[in-house]
Amino acid sequence: MSHIEFPSREVAAAIVAWDDQRHRLRGCRRRLEEADSTGFTESVVGAAARFLSAWQGHTGAMADRCGGTGVDLADQLNDFYAADEFSATLFEDAHGLMRGVS
Repeated sequence: MSHIEFPSREVAAAIVAWDDQRHRLRGCRRRLEEADSTGFTESVVGAAARFLSAWQGHTGAMADRCGGTGVDLADQLNDFYAADEFSATLFEDAHGLMRGVS
């Protein structure tokens, strides 16, 4: 009988890593939101404000994608465990029926 090996520890570690990246990017976004364009000369203040706004959007979007990836991996891990448990139950039921036939 062959066994399918599934790297559940590695997947769990990846879930934590994606969540950590989400938190880091949200922190970066908060720092960008707290930053302002004061102190720049009038000729560049508009560009500085657009830069801050654009990077707030980029870091927020990246944080959302990281969080989504972590959730998707967690869902897949849960699905794997559920399928594994279901197949083990089916195998045990079939094995019990075969014993009753002998």
